[in-house]
Amino acid sequence: MRWLKRIGLGLLVLVILGVAGLFALDTGIGHRFIADRIAALSPESGLRIRVGRIEGSIYGSARIRQLTVSDPEGTFLTVPSATLEWTPGRGLQNRLDISSLTADAATLTRLPKLRPGKGKQQILPGYDVHIGALTINRLTLGTPESGKARTGRLSAKADIREGRALVDLFVDTTGGDLARLRLDAQPDRNIFDLAAQVNAVPGGAFGQLVGSEKPMAANIAGNGGWQKWRGKAAAQVAGLDVVDLALAADNGRFSLNGNLMLASITRGKLQSLAGPVIRIAAEASLANRRLDGLMTARSAALLVNANGALDLAANRFDPLTINARLLQPAALFPAMSGNDIRLAARLFGSFGTPAFSYTLTAPKLGFGATVLENFAAKGQGVLASSPALVPVTASAARVIGVGDVAGGILANIKVAGNLLVSSRSINGAGLLLTSDKLSGKLNLFIDLKTGIYDIGLAGQLTRYLIPGLGIVDVKSELSVKPGRNGGPVSISGTGQAWVRRFDNGFLAGLSGGLPRLETSLVRDADGTLRFVNLRIMAPGLSLAGSGLRRRDGSFAITGAGRQARYGAYSLALDGPIARPRLDIALASPNAALGLTDVKLRLDPSTEGYTWQGRGQTRIGPFEGQGRLGLPRGAAAIIDIARLDISGINATGRLAARQAGLDGLITLSGSGVSGTLGFMPENGVQAINAAVKARNMRLAGPPSIAAQSGSFSGLIRFDRDGILINGTATGQGLQYRNLSLARMAANIKLRGGAGEVRASFAGSRGRSFDLQTVVQVSPERLSIVGQGSVDRRPV
Repeated sequence: MRWLKRIGLGLLVLVILGVAGLFALDTGIGHRFIADRIAALSPESGLRIRVGRIEGSIYGSARIRQLTVSDPEGTFLTVPSATLEWTPGRGLQNRLDISSLTADAATLTRLPKLRPGKGKQQILPGYDVHIGALTINRLTLGTPESGKARTGRLSAKADIREGRALVDLFVDTTGGDLARLRLDAQPDRNIFDLAAQVNAVPGGAFGQLVGSEKPMAANIAGNGGWQKWRGKAAAQVAGLDVVDLALAADNGRFSLNGNLMLASITRGKLQSLAGPVIRIAAEASLANRRLDGLMTARSAALLVNANGALDLAANRFDPLTINARLLQPAALFPAMSGNDIRLAARLFGSFGTPAFSYTLTAPKLGFGATVLENFAAKGQGVLASSPALVPVTASAARVIGVGDVAGGILANIKVAGNLLVSSRSINGAGLLLTSDKLSGKLNLFIDLKTGIYDIGLAGQLTRYLIPGLGIVDVKSELSVKPGRNGGPVSISGTGQAWVRRFDNGFLAGLSGGLPRLETSLVRDADGTLRFVNLRIMAPGLSLAGSGLRRRDGSFAITGAGRQARYGAYSLALDGPIARPRLDIALASPNAALGLTDVKLRLDPSTEGYTWQGRGQTRIGPFEGQGRLGLPRGAAAIIDIARLDISGINATGRLAARQAGLDGLITLSGSGVSGTLGFMPENGVQAINAAVKARNMRLAGPPSIAAQSGSFSGLIRFDRDGILINGTATGQGLQYRNLSLARMAANIKLRGGAGEVRASFAGSRGRSFDLQTVVQVSPERLSIVGQGSVDRRPV
């Protein structure tokens, strides 16, 4: 039996220690321990309670000194002293029993702002509650320093047990604010009495607590029992109705129907979405701390349907389904348009961290002149904090209003990534962007209060075919922002393009290879896209200038640069990029022919272009016209209908091949006849000339005349310089004040060097008859010859 004695002794010691511990808690040291433990509590909501000290007995009657209650923003309630009369032993019966809680004074500076909890704490308690009397004799609402504080008193009592809920609350202030609530509900006895009233005077304490200077009044009243009860809820702000609801309860099924007029108490997006009236209908049942119901709310701009269950004991959505339809898109953003814009969303799980899924659809969704066809966005995730991380996958079959070229690029566009969403803004960084032609990344910011947004796009377009031009690769970085005061969208950034295949042989020949383009981009208020600091670079071509793309898709570009074969030039382009109108000015495209100040105008036609040209040559001005044909997959064709040079008319056809011009030009008029045969030779341009003159007189200036003459030979524009290999003869020649009775020459020059053997006779103030051999180099002329001047030997 010794072991039984030992067990009994051990149990006695434990009981003695437990009783001693209970007595120790009701000492000064124990009270301090309790106060410290209360201060150490740190719920996720951010609520903190601190007690200065505890006097009296914690098991019956106690006085609590210097009680403060705070939230994440600081202290909002202070109680210098409060007396508590309670029966803690009732806790063993699952009951909180407070006979009275009385405070001589308390100050409530503002309403608390607590963080949503992530745990599973119950919203409704799972035990009985009895508060015989809760009294604050002097309640100060607001801060005394503000000069707007009001004092009043508060009294309340509550008894929730055995299927009955009895709550009575009364608050009034010296300034005239008043709040009263009375609830007596007992289903087993068919009792349901509910009456609530709030009156807030202008600039009063109640208004200060909720942040309004306007007078407010609200009341709920009705009659009947638990099985059938009918009532009304009404509220006014500054004399304007904001709530007008009919309330009903039938055997635990609650419902409301009526109107909410929120325009006078809301601002921004909420005001535009809620106005002018929200018609609302809802019904729900509450059993075992589970609220199960449905709701419909409709304004002129928005229709919302919700149904599901809220488990108030477990703090969970179980689940909640929301379906919304945006009836007036401009209420959300002024530049927004569309039809049948729908949102389907689902919430389930903990109130603090609910899981969600959503789908947003619209057959057409527009922002300004830009419209997305067959738009859809969806995603799912968990709302863990603010801002919430919301995955999104969005798509549109077509983008309208950005021009045919951009519209083709953006066909079947998709955006995928994560958005950070708060009550103030939506942010997205590094969103993946793809379409039939485009790939890149998108950055997004939307201010939900102002509607201001900023979009950054870095994209690449590969192997894109531009009809009539070829295949290009494009890379761009763009920033998209709304205009001020609801104005047009602003777009700015940079762009680069590389031609990967040239289908335009004429342009390919001029560029001497595949060009590269880079520019800064700015979109004007009228939708015009401007090219700033535009540069085009190719092996045989350079251009620096500026330009624009109009809303109809046409372009206008001006600039200047150099072309490898024709030298310095300036350019003005206007029209569709595949075939625009061109005005080209060439300063000196051919020094050997003396071509200067050449102006060329190209106007689009069904076959290509018509052209007009004018300029200056060594033998006088020229002017001409013709056609430029651009057959698909073949060399460009230059038809010369008329080319007049000091009275000599040239006609013919040339093919603009990669290496040069190929064809024949016929000369006639002013005593001149012959041909110029153009041909590419070893990658360079060559001309076979066979020209005769009889009784030639050119209009000039300069004045040129000949009784007879001829030139036959080859002219080739080598990379090392112009090659001339031919013979020339003439009789009765006149050039300005020089006269030659006869002339014959063999010419062999390359790049400004070579030999000219010539014999000539004539006069220039004095008569002469000479035979010469001229050695030509870029630095000097070496002349060996003989003859006579004024019949004197030389």
